[in-house]
Amino acid sequence: MKRAVKRMVGTGILLLPALLGFGSTWAYFTYLREMKNRFSVGWSEITITENYDPPEEITPGEEIRFMKEVRIRNTGPVPCYVRVRLEYSDGEMEQFCTHILDGKRGPAA
Repeated sequence: MKRAVKRMVGTGILLLPALLGFGSTWAYFTYLREMKNRFSVGWSEITITENYDPPEEITPGEEIRFMKEVRIRNTGPVPCYVRVRLEYSDGEMEQFCTHILDGKRGPAA
């Protein structure tokens, strides 16, 4: 009788981990989840318009005023961030220009 009990306990000890392992292994091999990617690729469309009418002739020493108005508009479906930089073709001209945003003469802040 003692021998039969020991054999049953020994068999139980060997089968219990096998049964527990079988359940998790079965779950691993039978689990299937299929997902589709739901994204689309966007694009940005930016239009630049300039209102610029320079004088026909510029005389040295004479004060001449004219404006160059640049507008940037995002017309695409994706919001975007646009950076703008002011550069002069001739570095000496920068000291004669007045910037409307800050009202100062010289380099833009």
